[in-house]
Amino acid sequence: AAGRLLLGGGAPYDGSYPTAVVSLALAAGALVLSFALAEIAPARLVAALFPLEATGRLALSCYVLQIVWLVLVTSLLTGGTDDSWAVLGSLLVSLVVFATAWVRLRGPLGPAEWLVRLPHTLSRALRSVP
Repeated sequence: AAGRLLLGGGAPYDGSYPTAVVSLALAAGALVLSFALAEIAPARLVAALFPLEATGRLALSCYVLQIVWLVLVTSLLTGGTDDSWAVLGSLLVSLVVFATAWVRLRGPLGPAEWLVRLPHTLSRALRSVP
């Protein structure tokens, strides 16, 4: 496999058992660390991390916008490639700014989350009609 070998002898994205185990361990560690920090973090730190919280609340909307952003960037600006630090940086900044502004101005449901929740909302409304 081309590229550097990773911990456990796998190459990036090779799907091998060692790579999957390392990925799972890193994800579990990040989750445990996040829960631990949430319990002991001072209020100022929690407030400073609000943009990340907002981005997490609008995960589906951010995913949809990511696809739209990459299609636009690759078709209009880069001539078909999206693997540059400039594209990644502009995508990340744009998504975090969008999510933060949306949650502060419109509330915790993004446009895609609202669409997903719409059938449930409509069914509850129809059940309450006499």
